[in-house]
Amino acid sequence: MRIGIRVDANEIIATGHVMRCLAVAEELKKLGVPPVFISADTFPEFLIRKKGYDFISLQSDWSCLEAELEKLKDVVAQQEVGMLFVDSYYVTKLYFEKLHAWTKVVYIDDLNKDIYDVEAVVCYANYHKKMLEILDVVKKEKGIPTLLLHTCCAPCSTTVIQRLSEFFSITVFYFNPNIE
Repeated sequence: MRIGIRVDANEIIATGHVMRCLAVAEELKKLGVPPVFISADTFPEFLIRKKGYDFISLQSDWSCLEAELEKLKDVVAQQEVGMLFVDSYYVTKLYFEKLHAWTKVVYIDDLNKDIYDVEAVVCYANYHKKMLEILDVVKKEKGIPTLLLHTCCAPCSTTVIQRLSEFFSITVFYFNPNIE
């Protein structure tokens, strides 16, 4: 049995998803079960292969996971994936229902938007809920508060800046010694 990790990163989706999946992969490797990474496109391939992991591109649309199901079904069968970790905000109940018919599923979730039929949920944090609570307070204040936002790279910050610029005057502080 092989373990798969289904994750994306691109100019919209922050590389943090791949980074946390690489942390999971390192622990799996220590247990003697190096996983295969599966992504919609080749954007995260260099980072994943640089760490020594197999990588498969589905050549699909990262924002519509249901459309990739037939390709993913073939990869699960060919790679003999007995368990698939999924890290994406674009999952649906139907997506997991179909996946569940082919393999065991673990969902890496930090939005807590819904309850899904999976074997396990890894909840990194509920940052979205906390952000909404903070924005409710900010909306009630007079004026526009300032926010110093640390970012490690442009893809990691684009969605955050878009979401928060309505509520804050943002200054971005870039620092990432991990980028070579």
